[in-house]
Amino acid sequence: MVHLRKIHLRSSASWGIALVLAMMLAGQAHAAGGGAKCTSNSAGLVQHTGTDSSSCSADAVGGGRATADAKQSSGATADADSNGKAKSNASGMSGASAGASGDGSSANAVAKGKSGATAAAEGPSKATSNASGSSGTTAESSNGGVSSAKASGSSGSTAEAFGPCKASAKASTNSGATALCMNGTADASAKDDGGATAESDADCATSASAMKTATAHAFCSTKGSFAHVSATNGGFAEGSDTGAPTCTPGGGTAKVRSTGGNCG
Repeated sequence: MVHLRKIHLRSSASWGIALVLAMMLAGQAHAAGGGAKCTSNSAGLVQHTGTDSSSCSADAVGGGRATADAKQSSGATADADSNGKAKSNASGMSGASAGASGDGSSANAVAKGKSGATAAAEGPSKATSNASGSSGTTAESSNGGVSSAKASGSSGSTAEAFGPCKASAKASTNSGATALCMNGTADASAKDDGGATAESDADCATSASAMKTATAHAFCSTKGSFAHVSATNGGFAEGSDTGAPTCTPGGGTAKVRSTGGNCG
């Protein structure tokens, strides 16, 4: 697995792709009043185009349920199969895409205000993606994982849970947050030009918090271990369960509490 500790995201490329694909649906199907709403209860592909230039596409088979709702010149897509449930909602010139496959899978994507949101869940897992204010979010889950990505104010967040774990990423005001887990928990939050990454590769716990141009990275790979990292006002902090921590407060703060050591 690629470690994300050195990455400081300020945007999300995935949401841009989702936005383009969703908006391309315009003009492909029959008109609906105002916005466009699509629902498929394992009935195959359903597409609509609204009078406000919005478009939707819902495609569900094999016991799946897909719903897509778009308005205000937006695009929404939802795909579900094998009893999965997918839901997308887009408004204000935005794009939302949700896909769910397998028993117990659930994907929900919401995009508002020139934003893009993507959610994908496979097997017994859940993915939730919420973007607003010119932001982008991506949430992906599989193998029992639960992921949640939220961003606002020209920010980007990514949450990926590829095992029996929980990943949460929140970003606001020109910030970036990334959370990745294979097991355990990973929680990343950033605001006011901050950047935060958290990764858990085992049954362990990580959290990273950064605000006001600060950067925080947390990583763990040993069962029962932890790494909790925070930084503010331009500070830099990095911690793991096995290596020595780094705290560079600069004009702000930097703090690490982990099984690998403490500082700050």
